[in-house]
Amino acid sequence: TVVAVPAGTTSYTLTGLSGQTNYVAYVRRVCDTTYGVWSNAISFKTTVTPTYAPFATGFEDDADNMKWEFVNSTGGNDWVIGTDADGVATGSKALYVSDNGNDYGYNTGNSSKSFAYRTISFDAANYTLSFRWKCTGGESGYDFGNVLIIPAAEPITGGTGSSYSSTVYPNYLYSITPSEDKNFFNLTQGEDADGWNTFTGVLDMTAHPGVYNLAFMWNNDYSSGTDYP
Repeated sequence: TVVAVPAGTTSYTLTGLSGQTNYVAYVRRVCDTTYGVWSNAISFKTTVTPTYAPFATGFEDDADNMKWEFVNSTGGNDWVIGTDADGVATGSKALYVSDNGNDYGYNTGNSSKSFAYRTISFDAANYTLSFRWKCTGGESGYDFGNVLIIPAAEPITGGTGSSYSSTVYPNYLYSITPSEDKNFFNLTQGEDADGWNTFTGVLDMTAHPGVYNLAFMWNNDYSSGTDYP
């Protein structure tokens, strides 16, 4: 598609693009009937269209699963939506950590920090947040998971893991465990958890409605730990 813009234009907003889609744009000068050369390619990806709360997912719908975004680590322990029965509570699919893109588990020797998140639009209201989870391995203070609420405008960056004591949770996060005065929910932090657990809490968005990312984070260092996450 070729778009003509007025002379002197220094910025332009493209409309009609699809969400969560990769695009490549080029720019060139036009003077009367003389055309300049095309610029180098400008690559970008549009953001996902927010899901409006309330919503529920069991990860069985492939089209709905496409609305999840993933930020990978440098160590290869990343979130996937997979079918490994050890990582699935009910149905045939689940969101879990994998060191090979398929099987539930992590490599304890590869330092990693990775995220899976869903962009959600919240009204000024209270919401019930509930999910099934398990974390039978890990390492206390070093290998653990978190669930966080992050404003959509804030960057989410993966990389290498860090100890729990040095992990900073910015004050723009909003609490999903208000009774514990936390802005995150810690998935065992390495404590034993036999079988599946259910977290249920109230997410109070009455004072700050808007678009946020519901993010699941996995963090591990490289020294030791116990599979499975």
